[in-house]
Amino acid sequence: MPASSLAASRLVSETVQIATSTPIVMALRLTQMGLAGNNPSASDRREFHLMSTEKLAAFQESWLAMATKAFEVNQQFANAWMRSMMTPWWLPRPEIASFAKDWTEASMAVLGHGAAPVRRRAVANVRRLMAAGLR
Repeated sequence: MPASSLAASRLVSETVQIATSTPIVMALRLTQMGLAGNNPSASDRREFHLMSTEKLAAFQESWLAMATKAFEVNQQFANAWMRSMMTPWWLPRPEIASFAKDWTEASMAVLGHGAAPVRRRAVANVRRLMAAGLR
C-alpha cells in the first residue's frame, strides 16, 4: 500500500475513533453533571475541571504536532526543490513530477499528527469514564 494511502487510512481511522468516542464521553459527562445537581461532590468538581483542562492540553498537543510535522515536511520539500535546481535543465526532474502526490501525502501526515492527541484523549476518556461508572 502506498504511503499516501497509509496516511489517509490512518487519518480516517483516527477520525472515526474520535467521532465515535466523543458522543459517549459527552453523554457520560452530561449525565454526571445532571446527577451532581447544584452541589457537586469533590470528585465531580475534579472531573469537571479535568474536562476543560484536557481540551486545552489536547488542542495544544495537536497544534504542536501539526506544526512540527509541517516544519519537517517543508524542509523535505525545500531540499527536493534545491536538488531539482541543481539538476541541469536538460535532465528529467522526478522531484517536480511527483510534487502533487508528495503534497497530498504530506497533508495527510500533518492532519494525522494533529488528530492523534485528540483521539488518544477521547478514547482514554471513554475507557476511564466507563470503568468509573456513574456515582
